[in-house]
Amino acid sequence: MKRIVFAWSALLLLMAFTGWNCSCGGSPTESTPPGIAVEWVEPDPMANVVSGAVTLEARVLYGFTPDRVRFSVGGETIGEVAAAPYSLIWDPGRDEGQGVRVLNAEALDGDGTVLASDATNVFVVDLEHYYAGRYGGGDEDRAFAVDLAPGGAVVFAGDVTNDLGETHGFLLHANEAAGARWFRGWNDWGRVRSLEALAGSGYVVAGWQEQGIAGRAIWVQRLTAEGDKLWESVYGTNQVENLARCIQQTADGGFIVAGEQFADALSALLVKLEPDGREDWRREFAGNLTASAYSVRETTDGGYILTGYHSEPWADLLLLVKTNASGVETWSETYSWGGNYNVGRDVRETADGGFVVAGGASNAMLLLRVDAQGGELWHRLYEERAWGLGLALEITSDGGFIVAGTAGGDLRLVKTDAEGIEQWSRSFGDEGDDRAQALRELSGGGYLVAGVTTAEGGDADAWLLEIDAEGNPVAGRSAGFAGGEAALGLR
Repeated sequence: MKRIVFAWSALLLLMAFTGWNCSCGGSPTESTPPGIAVEWVEPDPMANVVSGAVTLEARVLYGFTPDRVRFSVGGETIGEVAAAPYSLIWDPGRDEGQGVRVLNAEALDGDGTVLASDATNVFVVDLEHYYAGRYGGGDEDRAFAVDLAPGGAVVFAGDVTNDLGETHGFLLHANEAAGARWFRGWNDWGRVRSLEALAGSGYVVAGWQEQGIAGRAIWVQRLTAEGDKLWESVYGTNQVENLARCIQQTADGGFIVAGEQFADALSALLVKLEPDGREDWRREFAGNLTASAYSVRETTDGGYILTGYHSEPWADLLLLVKTNASGVETWSETYSWGGNYNVGRDVRETADGGFVVAGGASNAMLLLRVDAQGGELWHRLYEERAWGLGLALEITSDGGFIVAGTAGGDLRLVKTDAEGIEQWSRSFGDEGDDRAQALRELSGGGYLVAGVTTAEGGDADAWLLEIDAEGNPVAGRSAGFAGGEAALGLR
């Protein structure tokens, strides 16, 4: 059985680096502990799935003996233990269901005064159907990115909200043979919007970090293949909003980030990072009113292509910007097809040196094809009878395209040929708001889709589903389900 250990020690410095939250009473002495540090014990929870019941344990490290230790989950007391070993069994599947749970341990004296306390998060997920399905509990949980790791594993990332209403970024590494292999989360208000499995090894995630009254700053973290942090960087200045929406590793081993910056006005932002995370340069692209970038790709000439939107007084226009290797603009174009909202959400370079963009126009899902200088070759609108938006794009192995997004409140996929002519479309979802945020084509055929599903009037769950090459759900790999929960550490 897995144990989670709350150990009183001088580990507060360690907690500052791991993102653990601590509420401490008193100063560190032989009689008053500096706080409670939380650690997992064997077997290593970051290499193995924690399923079934979990043993919570608090351990005194230097001579302090509390009257008792109180354990709680989500603010509700689940038990008190009056003598060492301070441990009890918690079954997340029995009472809690899926979602992020806040576990708290408090050392009490004889009068019930809290002498020291600390909390950690545990993510309870369902592993019954391998890696596909709904992940989340009774709060807002959303997936924004998905990728395929070496060896066939799947990684997807987004935001989860615990039972105290706190939202954190997460990354879940999943494997068909053994379910969710490990989970990473961040207690420092990091929000994940983009993820890439790196060619050599490991992963990079990007999004933003809440800075309180100082606003939000771009946040990037580089992880090993096992999910351990190699480095972390935060970019931005006080009172300026900086958000990352897309990250890609570049040919030189560094990274390119697209997003937005808000100082006096909202501007599309492009940031180049060195392989160790140091900022190389940044470029802003401003519209007449506002502009924002949602996607960026390194191009075969060593430059970059980014897409988003550019605002005019009468409408938002789809924005496409081509730069050189230093981020200096070589050309930019805007596009509109009626309506007041035209936007690019994902972009790819095509084999002929042109580009294809997925997004939205005229309240429909959009696929736009342009030449190497941004001249429009054609555009296609899908699902025009229901409000739609394309959020993710892949150039498929047959030379066509697949667009994923939302239309009419459903998660919607549209597969086309090389000219954007629809071959098939599929809808998934219930009565609420469902959408795809990311997708990847699988080497054996079919697609992996990550997004969000929301029951009518309910909370959102992160959603991972697999479909075959014709758009049909793969049996046992895409349904919502119950039972088979497991607890994984969030740190």
